[in-house]
Amino acid sequence: MHGFALFPSTHALIGFSLELVASPPARGPGTRERMVGKFHSQFLKNSAVTTPRGFCARRGSLVRSVRQPTSLLERTIKDPSRMPLHLFQPTVNSTLSQLRSATVVAHRKLEEQIDAVAGFADPTRRQDLIRRFASFQLPAEAALAPHLQAVPELDWARRRRAALFPPSIRTRSLPPFPSPTNLAEALGMLYVLEGSTLGGHVIIRNLRKAGSECASLAFLDPYGPETGRRWRDFIDVLERATSSERARIHACKGAVLAFDHATSVLCGARA
Repeated sequence: MHGFALFPSTHALIGFSLELVASPPARGPGTRERMVGKFHSQFLKNSAVTTPRGFCARRGSLVRSVRQPTSLLERTIKDPSRMPLHLFQPTVNSTLSQLRSATVVAHRKLEEQIDAVAGFADPTRRQDLIRRFASFQLPAEAALAPHLQAVPELDWARRRRAALFPPSIRTRSLPPFPSPTNLAEALGMLYVLEGSTLGGHVIIRNLRKAGSECASLAFLDPYGPETGRRWRDFIDVLERATSSERARIHACKGAVLAFDHATSVLCGARA
């Protein structure tokens, strides 16, 4: 995409090869296995994820054995939300690093389809974009509240942005947000929402430089100069609440689901 995305990358995006699903492999012994290995090597590069059983690889190394069914990799490329939990297996003691690695595909998919700066700067597109962001944010807050409102030091009430949208939008029937199954999954979803405030802060700054009116876009930058501190506070809570391996797995699943839903709502045919 061009311009600034609402969800800016805070990690180097990994180049994924779509050759495996774009064209059938040539005939020959081991050809398909080599192609799967090439894809998985790219997935592992610069990341710190444990490979599923059957893949023998380390960070920066080549895949030495490939026994995972190719169909699983193909399904994952086409629909990241269907990635099995064991592909999110963490190997480093940081939930944030695992979230960054797990959401690479979903993040890229969204960034390629939306240019928020250009959209909000265009008077003919602004209202539709506002409705789309409300259709993502408001149901997300409603779905996450039961899991997050009592989390110590999260300050959930101040992280809600529903009141920053026009009343006419808040009373509409909006598409449902995926329901988290536990606290860790909810925090993974909140990682996507809170991450959008980082992108929103940059979007508002660039719109103001271009002379665009921003009063109706307060939901993009709810924290203003406190954006960085609020993000660090959230990460502190996230790391404490997802200190176990299982919790990190669920946090990554939640983040991917949230990114996938954001793409559907923000870029789909109808908001």
